[in-house]
Amino acid sequence: MPDPIVQLVEDELAWFREVRQAHSQLFPGQDGLYPIPFFGDIRRASTLSLSLNPSWKEFAPARRWLTGLDSAALATRLLHYFDLPFPECYPWFQQWEKALLYCGCSYERDAAHVDLSSCPTLRPTDIPNGDPRRVALAELMGENAGHLLRVLRLCPRVRIVIVIDYEFVFGDGGHLGVFETFRNLVGNDPRLIVDEGNSPPVIRGNGPGTLPDWLFKNRHVVRERLENGEDLRFG
Repeated sequence: MPDPIVQLVEDELAWFREVRQAHSQLFPGQDGLYPIPFFGDIRRASTLSLSLNPSWKEFAPARRWLTGLDSAALATRLLHYFDLPFPECYPWFQQWEKALLYCGCSYERDAAHVDLSSCPTLRPTDIPNGDPRRVALAELMGENAGHLLRVLRLCPRVRIVIVIDYEFVFGDGGHLGVFETFRNLVGNDPRLIVDEGNSPPVIRGNGPGTLPDWLFKNRHVVRERLENGEDLRFG
C-alpha cells in the first residue's frame, strides 16, 4: 500500500493543477508553485499551529524549490521542512517559533504547521477591496478547508492546536475567519473547542501582538496539556 502521506500529497498535487488552471487569476504569475498541505513532521508533532494558507513568496528562487517534484519528493521536503540546514524556514515562522518555546516545544522537534488551504494564492492584501477575486478567493479557501481534515487525521500525536486567527472581508459584508472555519470543520466538538478557544486544547490567538503573550502567561497550562493530555482525534 502507498504511504498515506505520500498519497495525500499526490492527491493535493492533482487537485492543485486543476485549481490553478481554473482560477489562474488567484495565483501569482510564476512557475514552480506547489500545494503545501503541511509544514514539518506531522507524524510526531504534539503541537500544530494553524493559519490561512502558505505564502506564494515561499517559492522565491532563493528558497531553492526544484521544479517537477513528484509526490514522494515533495512529501519528503515538507516533512523535513524545519530540519533542512538550508534554506531556513520562511521568516514568518520565526515569530511563532519563539512563542512555541514558551511552551517547551519547537518546530525543529515536536511541532508542525497546517493551513486551512494548501494553495499558495495571492494574499488577500494583494487584492483590492471590491475586486471580485476576493470573493473567488474566499470560496476557494472554503472549498480547500475540507482537505484539512484529511491532514489532521494523519497527525496521531497532536495535543494542542494553536490557531493563528486571520479574518478577511470580501463581497458585501462577507468574511472568512480561520478559527471560525476550523470550528465549523470539526463540528464545534466540545472536546476540542473550549471557551471559544480561550482554553486548550484548541487555542485561538489574533496575531503576533497578542498570541505570544497569551502563551507565555498560560505556559504552565499548555505544558501540562502537552505532557499529560490525550492525543486529539479529528472526525
